[in-house]
Amino acid sequence: MRSITFCIVCFVATVLSGCSAVHNMGKDTGGSSLNLDGYGMLLMSIEFSNEFRPQKIAGVDQKITRLVLETKDKQTGKITTHNFRPDESSVFVNDGYAKYAFRMLLSEGDYRLRLASVVGRYGLGYGPMFMPAPVQPFATLPLILDTTVKNGEVDYIGNLSVIIKERTEDDELRATIMPSYIIPQPVNFVAGFQTGTFKVQVTDKFDREVDWYKEQYPVLQSYNIVKAILPPYNYETAKQWAEIAGGSMIQSSYAESVSDVNPKNYDRTL
Repeated sequence: MRSITFCIVCFVATVLSGCSAVHNMGKDTGGSSLNLDGYGMLLMSIEFSNEFRPQKIAGVDQKITRLVLETKDKQTGKITTHNFRPDESSVFVNDGYAKYAFRMLLSEGDYRLRLASVVGRYGLGYGPMFMPAPVQPFATLPLILDTTVKNGEVDYIGNLSVIIKERTEDDELRATIMPSYIIPQPVNFVAGFQTGTFKVQVTDKFDREVDWYKEQYPVLQSYNIVKAILPPYNYETAKQWAEIAGGSMIQSSYAESVSDVNPKNYDRTL
């Protein structure tokens, strides 16, 4: 019952707190040219692995299903959320890890990378198929990294190395910040999400990855790609947002304290 209540709250919060858009990266980079009239594109790769509970098949047993950015209108304060979901053209499986190639076409302005979602197989983490939540293991990676989209420009903002390692300190964030009544703890324990933590590093791989991006997505060959690397990952900043959000993945990262959380948007007593 609580799971149903939580889902209803999430839906209401989305409606009340701002707009949300889902982007099709395959469509945006599948043509002969990019639409950069009033828009820009951000290129960023994520290399994800679970060293704590290694995956039998990287990119399949556990996979990044969503990258979330948000922007806040300086005049109205309205927050717009942008969801980028990897498709088949975005995922490259390597030895022990999966690489995700994000191509984010956005209108010009300032943006914040809020989080990435990781989903695993059901049951013991290695079943034959993915099941609907709340059966799946689920992890949330807080990012809180600021960047800017420039009109008419394609920017490479870096590579994120994302590794799940064993959680050894009590004050370390768990890989799953979702309350245990929503995602059953045994599922997340086996996947390594409940007793694991994320280790994240922003790396400049411009010299290698620009050519790689152009090889994978020929439409980019006609454009000059500019280096605009993200700031270093700040664990304490990411942790602060996770503690403010209290398990609500839809809570804006622009909230600076628990008191900023609108009770109409998220019921912290659930």
